Amino acid sequence: MSMDGIKLDISTSLINDIIKTQIQAAIMQELGKDPQGTIRAVVDAALQAKQNSYDRETIFHRQVRDMIQGAASEAFKEWLATNKRQIKKAVAERIKAEEGPFLKSVADRIVEGMGTSLSLRVTFQVPD
Repeated sequence: MSMDGIKLDISTSLINDIIKTQIQAAIMQELGKDPQGTIRAVVDAALQAKQNSYDRETIFHRQVRDMIQGAASEAFKEWLATNKRQIKKAVAERIKAEEGPFLKSVADRIVEGMGTSLSLRVTFQVPD
């Protein structure tokens, strides 16, 4: 019997499903050989990953640094809010010996800026 006249149609989705199943089975078989070693390797790779080849710092270290800096910033803002009255009093006492409109203006700006941010911007204007 000759097979010259036989045509077999197989859909590509069926072939893709078979290949995908075979690949998944092979991966699961490899992962099952040493699950603890695989977990360690995955964790190590994640902790050592860098954004690009130029970075000295890992993505993990950058995230930890940013979280710590954020927590420190929040703690300092809380401290400022708690101690604002005492700081204002200390600033007023410090400039009392050198009273004048210029120093009072500077002190007022320092006290105003304390409650809103960690930075302070002072602008001096010289009268004409």
